[in-house]
Amino acid sequence: MTTNLALGFIKPHAAMSDSLWTWLRAALEQRGIHVSAEMIVTGLEIREKGLIDRHYTVIARVGGCPQPQTLELNDTALAAFQSAFGLSWSQAIDRNLLFSGMAALEKLNVTPAALMRLWSAAKTAKIGPGFYIGAIQGILVLNGFYPSIREIYTTEDGRIRCFLLEFDGDVLPWKRFRAEVIGATDPARAITSSIRGTLFRRRDEFGLAMDARDNVIHASASPFEAMMERAIWMPGFDPAADPLWQALAGSGIGRPALAALACHNPVVTLDGKTASAIDHLEDTDTPNAAVLIRRLIGDVHGG
Repeated sequence: MTTNLALGFIKPHAAMSDSLWTWLRAALEQRGIHVSAEMIVTGLEIREKGLIDRHYTVIARVGGCPQPQTLELNDTALAAFQSAFGLSWSQAIDRNLLFSGMAALEKLNVTPAALMRLWSAAKTAKIGPGFYIGAIQGILVLNGFYPSIREIYTTEDGRIRCFLLEFDGDVLPWKRFRAEVIGATDPARAITSSIRGTLFRRRDEFGLAMDARDNVIHASASPFEAMMERAIWMPGFDPAADPLWQALAGSGIGRPALAALACHNPVVTLDGKTASAIDHLEDTDTPNAAVLIRRLIGDVHGG
């Protein structure tokens, strides 16, 4: 048996609905997915402990960076930036055009929701993993969508419902768990029998407004992501009980190396595929994730 252990949570706009949680838990159990733990995390705790910033590590680092000139861009990102905006990164720095999403709130004197509306209408470009730039009112804003996400999770009366999901990867591989059980990020495009697809069709019944951001449920994209997320949202969970940690036993890979891999998310080429480390690990099951992590960390450190 291949044990997979994912972290999930109901997002703030839906977390207070007991009827939704009752339905969701039953839907998961019917698919052979056991809910092994659950807890409520309040918006105040999320804000005070910086939990959402840690959850969205790369996105938050870019979207909250007080000095964008300190961000390191590789040659591919530099070329993508110049192609998108017609000037070099250094020229943008010299002209004081770069502002993180959080800094843009003050620069443009707007709320997070207003910045999100401007971002949605702006010309944007992706220049690296979790790194987006939009041209807004004469400046270039880095991850301008992030302040609105952060605000949703950190309101005083906000909360999320966190839970652990355990399932047999031999019966339900992680890729099918995400696509067929949870459903696509955009619920309107999700498989209709998936959780997001079903809730989208029944959104009026549950009183839900649903779109690609407010899609009710988050679920880890891989065993690696799940392990990192559990350390954030459920720090009382015993790391030694994590199936991925057990699969890495004897590898010499410790928590600092795993945390660094998650934080920096380097672009790596493996088996002819060039992608970020997190993208390489997406949709893998626990044994394969352990093998890939060994290769990724060895590649990053020249092993």
